Amino acid sequence: MKTKTMTFVLGVFLLIAGLPQTSLAVDIKQVEKELTGEGVVGWIHGSVKYTGLYVFTYRNAKDFFDYLEISLTSDKQAIREKFASFNRHDKVRIKGSFLQNPSPQKHVNVESIEIVKKFESSIQAEPYQYDAKIPDDLYKAKSASFLVHAIAGEGRILVLEYRDAVVPVFVNKRTDLSQDLQRNDMIHLSYVIQKDPGHPVHLRLDEQAAEPLKVTESIRQIHGKPAVIVRISVKAPGCFGSIPPGYRSVATLLI
Repeated sequence: MKTKTMTFVLGVFLLIAGLPQTSLAVDIKQVEKELTGEGVVGWIHGSVKYTGLYVFTYRNAKDFFDYLEISLTSDKQAIREKFASFNRHDKVRIKGSFLQNPSPQKHVNVESIEIVKKFESSIQAEPYQYDAKIPDDLYKAKSASFLVHAIAGEGRILVLEYRDAVVPVFVNKRTDLSQDLQRNDMIHLSYVIQKDPGHPVHLRLDEQAAEPLKVTESIRQIHGKPAVIVRISVKAPGCFGSIPPGYRSVATLLI
């Protein structure tokens, strides 16, 4: 495969860091027990202060590819403020309890969180400034184009990238439209902004729309085909990652 000049800061980890879970041997009961005891050790997957999204990764000690992504929240303001001090890949210990909510994505009400080992990046960069304005941009329309970041709960939960921001989306009944999506598919989604929770912003698939979800570019269809990269710069804000609007990740283009 021939390629032209490639300029990027972030490499293949973009492909690896957000792969959807395909199996789960993590002992949920044991995690729950540890949460209320000595605490659970894992890594910050994402920390975005302005959208209020904080995600924690727990990995099976015996299998790196067996993991659980957990949304972090807290009824304590001091803890919520502390979330924002962490960056992607920081190793932390959390204590708390699972929230009883209908989402297939586990949420923890955090009672305490402490740093175990700070991630030290070899790349020095200024604090990242997001282009997307969430939720303002989303209020301006009832549908938009998104890049699929992750799929969970057999399609009931989508994590989508709008410009350079990540937005969670709940699918009620039409999982036939979402369950076969792949990371890095481009889609056009009709949505409703959920009232609960108010922050961080969650969307819901508008299943009453004429076309609730349409795949505009399937990653499967371009898999294995030659890709020509003219020039792409990818910034790493230390959170979920960031792709300039209209571009796929470098890792995807190299498939």
